[in-house]
Amino acid sequence: MKRLSTIFSITLLFSVLIFSSCNFGSDVGKNYKPNGDTPCPATLTIEAFNRMIDGAKRSDNSNTLNMMFSGEILTLDVTRSYTIVEQGKGWYRIAVDNMELYVVPHMGKVY
Repeated sequence: MKRLSTIFSITLLFSVLIFSSCNFGSDVGKNYKPNGDTPCPATLTIEAFNRMIDGAKRSDNSNTLNMMFSGEILTLDVTRSYTIVEQGKGWYRIAVDNMELYVVPHMGKVY
């Protein structure tokens, strides 16, 4: 009986450690607010987000302007707070008013 209790305790400990390591450092469920008066670009799809980032890395201003004029790149309202619903490598998916957008994490504050 003591051995069964020890096995159960070890299993429970590993379960807690695995669960906490998966959720450690995640910003999902927290709020995101754009930095001050800086325009914060956002996109409706991850594909548009990747094209926006690729254009920025290549300093392709014409691509960025085309995406802005076509409505693929939007700017966030700096007076609002958004909820982070998903986190990836180098992006957040945020939500407000039944709309989800992709943004760059360093362009805002998480709280």
